[in-house]
Amino acid sequence: RDALDRSQAAVFELLLDDTSRIDQARLAVLTDGRSLEDMLDPALYQETMEAAASYGLPEPAVRQFKPWFLTSLLMVSREEFLRKAQGHLPLDQVLMADAREQGKELGALETLEEQLSLFENIAEEEQIAMLRNVVEDLPKARGQFDQLVQAYLARDLRAMYDLMVAQTAQHEAGFAQTFQKDFVDERNHRMAERLAPWLEKGGAFVAVGALHLPGEDGLVELLQQQGYQVTPVY
Repeated sequence: RDALDRSQAAVFELLLDDTSRIDQARLAVLTDGRSLEDMLDPALYQETMEAAASYGLPEPAVRQFKPWFLTSLLMVSREEFLRKAQGHLPLDQVLMADAREQGKELGALETLEEQLSLFENIAEEEQIAMLRNVVEDLPKARGQFDQLVQAYLARDLRAMYDLMVAQTAQHEAGFAQTFQKDFVDERNHRMAERLAPWLEKGGAFVAVGALHLPGEDGLVELLQQQGYQVTPVY
């Protein structure tokens, strides 16, 4: 909060407003006339509905979700999901609201279309495989989420990075490589490029997901390559 208060501008991965949230919801549902029941085998569909019900999600709504979207919901712990449902904002949105209230200049490193296209480009069979992995072993998925939270609270970037790699390794090798390239590395390079004018101008508070920081293609390394000195402050 001290760093945010001292800044002249606040830059985030994405700037969310009511319109972008509507667009996000629209892209999360099936629009080709099929339902989730048409896409999954009966056993997986039943398991999926039971898992969704434990989160308080009604079957008529869940039937319309795309597999990647439902997977992203179920990978979060039930407690965290309920917190969001009760109106508790994620950290980046809390910071964004503070920055808006203070009248700071706001910036974004990505567009909603760029972020959602990553999920839309995952092959349908891989989306279903992702959903199956989560649904068939929910305790493991929730345990991995808890591990990620603990690594975050410990500020252990290496542990967070290793957990991400371990999670993607559960899928086919081709998907693991694609995830690393599309969801992490290429986005890091794009963010570093779009950060340049904000850093040159100075006085910018920048908030991105912690998994964008570590690694050879992480933002810390990329900014150092540009000649910046990067120092932990917390």
